[in-house]
Amino acid sequence: ATSAVSRELQKLSEVKSLTVYAGTTAPFIYPPAGIPIPEQLPPHRASVHVELVPKQQRDRLSYEVSRGVLHQLKDWLAPYNAKGHIGRIPSGPSSDRDITAEIYGPNAHARQEMADRMEHLLTSQPGVVSTEQIPENPLHLLNVWVDPQRAATRGVIPAEVTRTLLLAVTGRTVTTWADHSSRNPVPVILRLDKSLRDNAQALKAIYVPGINGHPVPLEDLVDFTRQPGNQVRYRRKMVPVTTVVVDLDRSVVQPLTVQLAVSKNLTTEAGKGPSSVRWLSPPVHADQSRLYWSGEWEMTRDVYRDLGTAGAVVMLLIYLLLAGWFSSYTLPFLIMLPIPLIFIGVIPAHWLLGLNIAGTGVLGIIALAGIVARNSILLVDFIKLREKEGMPLKEAVLQAGMQRARPILLTAATVMFGSGVLVLEPSLKPLGLTLASGVLISTLLTLVLIPVLYFHTHNK
Repeated sequence: ATSAVSRELQKLSEVKSLTVYAGTTAPFIYPPAGIPIPEQLPPHRASVHVELVPKQQRDRLSYEVSRGVLHQLKDWLAPYNAKGHIGRIPSGPSSDRDITAEIYGPNAHARQEMADRMEHLLTSQPGVVSTEQIPENPLHLLNVWVDPQRAATRGVIPAEVTRTLLLAVTGRTVTTWADHSSRNPVPVILRLDKSLRDNAQALKAIYVPGINGHPVPLEDLVDFTRQPGNQVRYRRKMVPVTTVVVDLDRSVVQPLTVQLAVSKNLTTEAGKGPSSVRWLSPPVHADQSRLYWSGEWEMTRDVYRDLGTAGAVVMLLIYLLLAGWFSSYTLPFLIMLPIPLIFIGVIPAHWLLGLNIAGTGVLGIIALAGIVARNSILLVDFIKLREKEGMPLKEAVLQAGMQRARPILLTAATVMFGSGVLVLEPSLKPLGLTLASGVLISTLLTLVLIPVLYFHTHNK
């Protein structure tokens, strides 16, 4: 299946090179969808790392290439009964899966039943490309039991049975082949064909040497039994959990829209849905069935929470500094009034370009708070100085607007054009657009509102 996907990827003009990791853990380049297992990747899982040609040499951006491959991946893997998903290296805190739902319940049966229901609802939503449950159903085990009495009767040492089966299934490197087109020598491994390694009848047909040198078939010495494999158990804060992950076509729908729709459907189904849908924190007990949205939503929520806290601290510090400098508790509110006006420029600019105000955009708003407050300080401080010199309030306000307009506009132009170049970088585009549009509109409004409001509030 991995080779088939690799062949299809090589047909794309945007692909420069491929690296396949089969049966071994690939480099950790993005957060996992669920809780990572600290062990070697099982042999039935593989990953293909794709390197694209430089952006200047292709017509499509990397996310457009990923979206095109995502729609074809299911068809590529269908002949092999395999599943796959696309993981892109995020530019910020993000998960490699679009939606991650954690299912908690009092027992494994309740969790599995709820996970199946969740997967059915998610599959029915528009824009959902694929779903997957974690943990997956385990692989079946083929146990081999050596009968010591039969082995002794036929003159076979049990260790020879183990050694022969290990050679047949795992194989042994007998030599290497120096291929001039390969960087490293190619190992030559002696073992059974892949289709025969888990076939009990084929393994029974193998012969092992006895003490007297006569070959003895394994069928006379061993018994084969099949049993389900051991289920991997996932826990979060010591609470058992089953995870359902989803891949979306974001050109059709956004993750939050799907999450809200599924949550609404679950709560309206009496007796079938979870007792609660949690958005802010995972449950601490598994006494009832509960759904918790984690993954990308959890990371995004935490980022915006921290940014909101940082913004509140910045506002408080600005207020305290202004209150101490002007010896007033009310004047700082007038000076900080243009800060919310930033959104008058930011929101329409993002709407026109079809962008979301990402975490970097919120950082830009926090940075603009100080710049906008500085413009107001220049006006208010100039007015107060002229009032101390005995100038009438109206004339002081007019002179402040005329004489401070140039430095304020120069400062705004510096920020707007200096940060506007960030729009050319996709990952920093929200930051550059926020700084440029926010400082433009807020500066123009500050030059008008601050003098007018100061005159009306201080005119006696």
